[in-house]
Amino acid sequence: MKTCFSLIFVLFLLLTAIQQVNAQKEPKTGQIDINNLKATHCPIDSNAHAYFIFDYGKADFEYMAKNVRSDEPESSRTGFQLHINRHFRIKILDNEGFDYANVEIPLYQGRQNEELSSLKAYTYNLENGKEVKDKLKNKDVMTEETSEHWNTVKFALPNVKAGSIIEVDYTIRTTYFFNLRPWYFQRDIPTIYSDFTAIIPEYYYYNKTLRGYYPVKFDQDTRAQKLTITYHQKAEGISQKAYTSSGTFSYTENIYHYTADSIPAFPKEKFLRTEENYISKVVFELEYRKFPREPIDYYTTTWADIDKNLNENQYFGKQLNSAGYIRDAVEELKKSGAEGVQMMNQAFEYIKQHIAWDGSETKYANTTLNKAFKDGSGNCADVNLNLVRLLRELGFKSYPVILSTQDNGIIHPSHPSISSFNYVVAMVLSNGKAYLMDATDRDAEVNLLPIRCLNDKGRIIGDVQDKWINLMNYQPFTMTSSVLMMMDSTATISGQANMNLKGYGAYEFRKRIRKYDSPADFIKAMDDKNKLQNVDGIKVKGLDTLYHNLNLTYKFSDSHLSSNPGDMLYFTPVVIPYFEENPFKIEKREYPVEFDHPYHIQQVQTYRLPSNYQLQEAPKSVKMVLPNNEAQFVFQIQNLGGNLIVSSSLNINKSVFLPSEYESLKKFFQMMIDKQHELVVLKHI
Repeated sequence: MKTCFSLIFVLFLLLTAIQQVNAQKEPKTGQIDINNLKATHCPIDSNAHAYFIFDYGKADFEYMAKNVRSDEPESSRTGFQLHINRHFRIKILDNEGFDYANVEIPLYQGRQNEELSSLKAYTYNLENGKEVKDKLKNKDVMTEETSEHWNTVKFALPNVKAGSIIEVDYTIRTTYFFNLRPWYFQRDIPTIYSDFTAIIPEYYYYNKTLRGYYPVKFDQDTRAQKLTITYHQKAEGISQKAYTSSGTFSYTENIYHYTADSIPAFPKEKFLRTEENYISKVVFELEYRKFPREPIDYYTTTWADIDKNLNENQYFGKQLNSAGYIRDAVEELKKSGAEGVQMMNQAFEYIKQHIAWDGSETKYANTTLNKAFKDGSGNCADVNLNLVRLLRELGFKSYPVILSTQDNGIIHPSHPSISSFNYVVAMVLSNGKAYLMDATDRDAEVNLLPIRCLNDKGRIIGDVQDKWINLMNYQPFTMTSSVLMMMDSTATISGQANMNLKGYGAYEFRKRIRKYDSPADFIKAMDDKNKLQNVDGIKVKGLDTLYHNLNLTYKFSDSHLSSNPGDMLYFTPVVIPYFEENPFKIEKREYPVEFDHPYHIQQVQTYRLPSNYQLQEAPKSVKMVLPNNEAQFVFQIQNLGGNLIVSSSLNINKSVFLPSEYESLKKFFQMMIDKQHELVVLKHI
């Protein structure tokens, strides 16, 4: 018996030790380990400029109406309040890590505003071998209204320098329980230890989803809790005497505990719509609440319930019932005599020109569609619901389509959630074909949505059989370019370039060109390797004319395109390839490669060689194809009567490449880049 007891005791100690390893005790605010101040590099990433020493989070509920008074009816309506605490320390290793000392805390503003409480923040430095602590002052904390429903508390930690540690500890008080804020175990700098605990009364049931590729440890427990509520009755006349009574209620709290350690920074790389889809985090979404002697109150419902909710919402479906204000526009458009797709395009352009987008992304109208139409500005719902209304009045079967933008993350059809959508566009169904439109963007066309909207699928709100619609692959990025070049005996090259773009090629280049003061500045920026020194005669056609190709032509001359040592002349034959370098650099990618659209790029360079030179060496022609023709690169070179013709084509036919396909895609791009940089050698004769 004694031996058995000893074994049990040893096992208890071992289990306790394991729990202590997996779940570290949260350090006290204001007290640090001086060894962390002495650290000069991140223990898990030698290239890091800063890293989280720890990041603790806790979400728990407190019942606020513990004292109810008969003469204060509001005192009984407070109920539970959610407290979200975050406590973290960051080690700043060098000047490039200083930005992490600028902290922003968003607070939701609605019927009841979220509040920030118990904010504490410090900067620690090591001076002459001793710790020096600087406290954040209240006067250095600012609150900024960043949007209609969000304020942001902002502050910069004082006296930050290379080697500093910053510490921030704060609590948010809120009554918005539907979505507990996601907890991120992985961030854009390494994290040594991350710990999140959610303590939830039995009355609230949340769907809990772990996302991302980095492993997170999880354990669950319960504990008994008691709540005492005291009622104070005020005396009222002679019939009601004053009294006080108390009642104690027992309930269970569910404890969800998540930990992760040695978490690398999220490795950002090109062709990723948003890291939100793949970064390691835990997401809580309230499914229902159930109080004693009350029916279940569902929050997460079915897709059919979401459709019904939107159709009956005063800022969505009900806005589409009134059309009197738009009748003048209908009559004006009908005078053109246009029909079908032509009339649809005219209505699309009419809304673009009459209602300016204010930059806000939402699925709900701000006030009324009538007001937005008369004011000439509004959020994306104001703009595109007005387009739906106008198209309906013109006789089209038009419906709103709700979606989640790329930055907002992907929709999970298996988890109905109205809060996952943050945008709305317009759609027309005609002769079995769907036409998608977003009038917030001057460069958007029918079935050519802004890039931010290209995010898998949207949901049609209306009486249609198929509720989900694909938002992708309606039009590719298409670019065809040709360059004719003359090369003289001094290795100077002069030539003329012609670039023709359509689909997303035209859309993206229109955006790029407008960012610069002139097309010449754009060409120089596009030529980031400075291959072209003397560019002139630039002409741009179709910059402001949609539904037509965008065309750029320009002339150039340059003596730097080739090198001329002795009697040999060397040059790379591909001038300004679309991909100058391999966009895929990391060793292993744990998330998919996401192209916004297919790519069809064709480039032809024709060199008229000087008569006193002959071709000595040239790159070999090659054709590379990924399985199932997912991507294809063809490179050909020909010498025809003193003309060296170099042609290349790149086709990417697949939008999403899985992590298991990353290595082959990376190799494909590297072989293409290497081929484009191979030299042509001419010999003097």
